[in-house]
Amino acid sequence: MQELISAKFALDNLFLKPNTVFLDATFHLPNSGRNALDEFNNKHIPNARFFDIDQISDKKSSLPHMLPDEDYFSKMVSSLGIENDDTVIVYDNSIFFSSARVWWMFKIFGHDKIRIIDGGLKAWINCGGPTSNEKSQTKETAYFADNKNFELYDTLSNIMSDLENEKNKIVIDARGEDRFFAKVKEPRAGTKSGHIPSSLNIPISSIIDKNTNCLKSIDEINEIFITIGLTDKNSELVMTCGSGVTACGLALAANSIGFKNVKVYDGSWSEWGSREDTPVEI
Repeated sequence: MQELISAKFALDNLFLKPNTVFLDATFHLPNSGRNALDEFNNKHIPNARFFDIDQISDKKSSLPHMLPDEDYFSKMVSSLGIENDDTVIVYDNSIFFSSARVWWMFKIFGHDKIRIIDGGLKAWINCGGPTSNEKSQTKETAYFADNKNFELYDTLSNIMSDLENEKNKIVIDARGEDRFFAKVKEPRAGTKSGHIPSSLNIPISSIIDKNTNCLKSIDEINEIFITIGLTDKNSELVMTCGSGVTACGLALAANSIGFKNVKVYDGSWSEWGSREDTPVEI
C-alpha cells in the first residue's frame, strides 16, 4: 500500500468512505504563537479528529511527546473512534511534517493501514477539498495496539553502545544546519549544542517543496541521500531531530526511496543534548 498519497487521491477515493478515519496531526512549538487545537477547531477536513502528539505520549517521561506504552495508545486511539481495521489518513498544517510522527506511531503499534496526505491541509484545500469548523462525531471503540515494533524504534543506550563498538549504524539528523553545527543555541533550556558523533545532516526542510508543502520527488530525495554518501539501501539508518517529530519525516522519505532498515530515535536531541554523559560533536 502506498503510504504517501496526494490530496486529490484522498479526496476522490477515501473521503467520507466507510472504515476510513482522517486525523489532523498538526503540531507547533510552544513558543510559535500558534495553537494547533484552536486551528483545528476553526478549520479541518470534515469529520476529522485531532491527534495531539503531546497528549498521546508517555506521561511519565520528562521529555516531550515520547512514545506511550501500548495500553495508553490503545485507550487514546479508542477515544478517537478508530477501529483496528480502519484505514487512517493523517494530515497536518505544520512546518514540522508532524503527520509523519503519527504515521510512525501507528506503524510502531502494528497498524499498517495508515496513509499520509502529501502537502497536508494546504494541498487538500488547493485541490478543492472541503473544510469544516463543526465538531466531529465519534463513538469510542475498543482499539488494541500491538507490542512496540523495535525494528522501527531506537534508544539512547543502543546508540551509545553502537558508537562505543563502532557499529555501522548511520545516524541522520533532521534539524537545521545551524543547530546541527552549533551555530545557534538550542531552543530548549539546558540543552547542549552540536550533534551525535559521526551523524549526518539532512534538514527536514531540504526534502519538502516550500511552494507546495509536499515532499520533493523520489529522484530529488534520492539525490539528497546520495550527496551525503548514502547509496546502500540495506544500511541501518537511525533518524533523529529535536524531539522525535521531523525525524519521522526523514524515515518516511528514506522508506520512499527504498531503504529497508530505518529507525527513529524517539528521545532525539531533547534527550541526548540534555545529558552529561553523552558525547557531542560540533
